[in-house]
Amino acid sequence: MEKRTWVKLIITMLVIAGIGAGIYRQWYWGAEAAGPGAVWGTGRPSEAEQAYYRNRIGKIIENWQDSRRGAEYDDKGLFKNSYNTLLVIDVAENAMWIEDGGRVQPENHVEFPSNMEWSFYRTTSQGGSELPGQTRLKLRGYNSSQRFGEEFYLVGVGRGVGRGVRQIHFSFGSR
Repeated sequence: MEKRTWVKLIITMLVIAGIGAGIYRQWYWGAEAAGPGAVWGTGRPSEAEQAYYRNRIGKIIENWQDSRRGAEYDDKGLFKNSYNTLLVIDVAENAMWIEDGGRVQPENHVEFPSNMEWSFYRTTSQGGSELPGQTRLKLRGYNSSQRFGEEFYLVGVGRGVGRGVRQIHFSFGSR
């Protein structure tokens, strides 16, 4: 081969190696080393990641609360047994979804931010308690939050959020 061909070949190989090293640096090093373009789930959550999860979880709760529109209810305003749409929060699997008649609605499923430990709490006027594992919530009826005052807190710890805590609060009368 000519000397020119060898030079072109070596330059091409160096350019390809540089591109490969750049791709490796961007996607496989830690978030602090890779910069702001790093994938979600590592290091301190970006504003975009926090906003995404806050909005996604809020939308699922809103969709669940809106599911009561077609439900039948009795004279006390409580839903009849035919209403079986559940909000499922699983802190063991780090996910939340809506089940309707035992089937998961894929459009209403979200996994919580990764590399965090999640807890779920219920509070009433009598006190509070942690709800470990998988919790299924069912709306009791229209304006049931006035009769059954309870609030729920989904708390994530880790990844340097504030003092290490990320909290999402909701109640059935919170809309």
